[in-house]
Amino acid sequence: MPIIFSLTGSQTKLIALRQSLYAACVALFITSAPASLAITETSGGSWTWRFNAAINDKKVGYHEYRVTKVASGYRAESEASFRYKVFGVTVFKYQHQALEHYDEDFCLTGIATETQAAGRDWSIAGALTPQGFAVTEYPGEDLPKQTEQQCVAAFAYWAPNLRERSELLNGQTGDAVNVNFSITASHIATRNPQFVEMRGEQIAIVLEYGEDGTWRGLRSDLREGRTLQYTLASFSDAGPATGREPTPGN
Repeated sequence: MPIIFSLTGSQTKLIALRQSLYAACVALFITSAPASLAITETSGGSWTWRFNAAINDKKVGYHEYRVTKVASGYRAESEASFRYKVFGVTVFKYQHQALEHYDEDFCLTGIATETQAAGRDWSIAGALTPQGFAVTEYPGEDLPKQTEQQCVAAFAYWAPNLRERSELLNGQTGDAVNVNFSITASHIATRNPQFVEMRGEQIAIVLEYGEDGTWRGLRSDLREGRTLQYTLASFSDAGPATGREPTPGN
């Protein structure tokens, strides 16, 4: 059922709606790819996920991930576009672009992102240094932002060791975010890892995986009873893969 508002005296509700959707996008790290990182030649294997995104069954856009096995690790690109309308009027628009580069152990070695939301444009860049992972570009911030951890990851739902993480890098803000993972209550008895809950500050996401461990979707509760849902529209496993395939069931 689509969300319906009375526009009479609804300015506060519309503001709350925009804030809710924006917070969800920040938490999910919606992304697509500017060509800002040097990429080594492909050495085999690529995977593409395309999701339809909906809020309370109302389609708002799409999110596509492309992961490629390269000589030094993995190149992860993604692109997404959200537009939410009320009575045909766009009340929220969000586009986010990113490119991530991981080593063989799925540790982040570089990131570049661009975001357009709420009438603003901004970007970040980050790279692994001897002192840890540092964000070296973000408008209006004292930099670098840095974590001492040598092995960090962004919100890479496709990565096979995601559930081993206790901290993820928010690719939009450059901040480190504490997270924890658990199998949802309905699957504890069988220890079935098909539904995994991820929680953190202002983050409550349930990730869905297929029996083979491939990421298949997610659900996130928003404010005022709304739910953001990703439904897998297509998945492609192209070409022979070398090393570990990027499916969390491995």
